[in-house]
Amino acid sequence: MTSPTGGAGRTSDDDLFLLFILGFFGLAAAAATAATWWAKAVSWLLERQVLVAGAQQPLLALPASGGAGLDVPRLALAAAALIVVVAGAVSAIRRRLREGGLQ
Repeated sequence: MTSPTGGAGRTSDDDLFLLFILGFFGLAAAAATAATWWAKAVSWLLERQVLVAGAQQPLLALPASGGAGLDVPRLALAAAALIVVVAGAVSAIRRRLREGGLQ
């Protein structure tokens, strides 16, 4: 995808337009797929009782889930898991910085 007169490594307006159009359609396809995936994921989590149904009035309702969400015990577990992941990431980054790995 080089310009016929510009030499190697140069992109033309047509190339940029094509990339823009492909990106637009790719984003639209990803959004449609994400909506389908979200509905399947919420129903899977409800079946396995990771989420509570909207009738049980969760403390934190997830968007586009029909009112399903997290009650207090599930919210506490999710917060604890998030804290563990963040602490592990910070620990790994600090270790690499001490060893001189990240620069």
